[in-house]
Amino acid sequence: MLSATFSVVGLGLVAGTGFATARALGATAFTELVLSAYTIGSAVVLGLVLVLSAFDAVSRTALFAGAATALVVTILFPRRRRCRAPRDRTRRLLADVWNEPPLLVLAIAVGGALIYVLALGLGTAPNTWDSLTYHLARVGFWLQERSIGYVANPYDGRLNGNPPGAEIGVAYLLGLGHSDLLAGIVQFLAALACAVGVYGIARRLGLTATEGAFGGLLFLTLPIVLLQASTTQNDVVVASFLVAATYFLLGDQRREHIVAALAIGMAVSTKLTAIYALPFMAVIGLIARPRTHRVRRMLAVAAGVAAGAWWYVINVVETGHVLGDLPDRSGTTTLLRFKTNLDTLYKFGLDSIDFSGARGADMLLYAGAAAVAGLSVTLGRTAGAIRRPWRAVSTAVLALSPFVLLPASFALWHGYVVLFEARDASWSVPTLASDSFSWFGPLGVLAVVGAAGGAIRMVRAFLLDPVALVLVLAPAAWLIMLAFTITYDPWRGRFVIFPVALSAALWGLALRRRPVAAAAAAVAATTALLSLVNSYEKPSGLRLLQSNPPQSIWSLDRWQVQTTVRTEMAPVLRFLEENVPQSASVALAIGQDDFGYPAFGSHLSRMVVLVPEPSTSTFSAARWLIANPARVGSVSRECWRQQLETEDQWAVFASKGSCETTPASP
Repeated sequence: MLSATFSVVGLGLVAGTGFATARALGATAFTELVLSAYTIGSAVVLGLVLVLSAFDAVSRTALFAGAATALVVTILFPRRRRCRAPRDRTRRLLADVWNEPPLLVLAIAVGGALIYVLALGLGTAPNTWDSLTYHLARVGFWLQERSIGYVANPYDGRLNGNPPGAEIGVAYLLGLGHSDLLAGIVQFLAALACAVGVYGIARRLGLTATEGAFGGLLFLTLPIVLLQASTTQNDVVVASFLVAATYFLLGDQRREHIVAALAIGMAVSTKLTAIYALPFMAVIGLIARPRTHRVRRMLAVAAGVAAGAWWYVINVVETGHVLGDLPDRSGTTTLLRFKTNLDTLYKFGLDSIDFSGARGADMLLYAGAAAVAGLSVTLGRTAGAIRRPWRAVSTAVLALSPFVLLPASFALWHGYVVLFEARDASWSVPTLASDSFSWFGPLGVLAVVGAAGGAIRMVRAFLLDPVALVLVLAPAAWLIMLAFTITYDPWRGRFVIFPVALSAALWGLALRRRPVAAAAAAVAATTALLSLVNSYEKPSGLRLLQSNPPQSIWSLDRWQVQTTVRTEMAPVLRFLEENVPQSASVALAIGQDDFGYPAFGSHLSRMVVLVPEPSTSTFSAARWLIANPARVGSVSRECWRQQLETEDQWAVFASKGSCETTPASP
């Protein structure tokens, strides 16, 4: 509890700095104030941690002192203008929500989902594969060294090569709390910022407050967004900065363009996929109204890229390559390989037809939701509307769209087999609800296509600003860029969160057609339920219609939680938790894609060192050693006493204390 208190107080200091700075700049509208505070607060954390890193001083005391100083300076700094308080439209918006049944139902469903997601983040150990491999592992090494920088003797190139923006935010919280209890709050706040940004962009395009809220809430029900919101990955974080940048680029104030540059810089320093967003930012900067601010918008984009490229400069200095020593760099690009590009694009189209969490009979819940939605539309109308039963029928039909997508997916897969002569391919329905594997559920593809069609018609009728076309066509353009630049794998859906968020800014138009809105709310709420209940990484254990649900994540020990996606590691992590003291030193002789973070412990109290490859037989820089199957043979039995060997040939050793304690040079 004390650990959480330190982290919460630190979070409050940063939030206060962000809001105070936003108010000082002149932000008054709710969306501008929230997104400005979010972006500025994130930048303050980044700057603070980097400054302290220069002196190897990243510690709880220094982080507290720095965050408190930033808040005091911001409050005391003289303002150039008097900022009136933002107008309170909360009561009016709540009344509008109450009068829009689809929006009310959706708000209740999203509220319940977010509460559960927050509980997952606070009450369960982090267990995403990439997080345990490098997202959290690099944080552990940074805090151990009290500095952000390259990790010595890395077992995975992503420990060093990837931009560290999101992980620095996690390092701030873990450095304050000395616990990973609140590690997932970074992505949770990012998801909320995305939803606020979707709402704000919708308002700037001329949609009503309820329409903007409807689009923002629908976005929060998308499986990949909802499932990642409790993790320590970075896909939602980079999307949040890009959404914020888009909102500010659509503004006409100098302060907005300054914050847009800051948001772009934060995105570029968070993940390489931010580069794909730059063409969209440039186009938006050129065609957004008023056109007289084109130059200023383009300068903001350029300044953001320049400011956010600092880690790539470090990569060049350390390794001579912009991307550092990332693994298999040559094998991940597919430039000018036309047949491969088309193959990848077709597979992306197949993956976008997603049924996350719809395990077996649980798919039938969509039918139940369709019936309820249709009935609610009829009963929710006046007597005159009851004489028009087509409303109920059309609502139910639209809500049954997942059952239409199912055979469509089957047909498209067989089309792929024929077109690309994939004779050995097998078809499977993508029902896995995963924070890495999922896409956007059945609603995602339908909403993207529907918003594109509606926006095109409205722009042609001069009812919508032409910039809306950039937003609704962004998902298709983004997938094409991905297909023509990187190789296929089934985990690419998380790279598409930002363009789907742009499209979601127009999803609120569904409120203008009650059957469409009711059906969308029904499908969205059902998808959110199925995704959270049947999550692969963190299953709830709740039985719906499908029998034999997996064991509940809430009933598992920490070592069990962290091996749900990698069961062969269970004996090793169990031994680590039950037999290795929290204050011990642990050496890791592991390799690409192996879990390094669990060795630090839940309070990051163990000292962890990495054995260089090839390891010397006398290496003994710690009291304990964990070796993977490929490296266990190089461990000297004269220096180490084997304590555990698993069926998969992982091993744990205890030091005999008879060898040198200085690690060999890499």
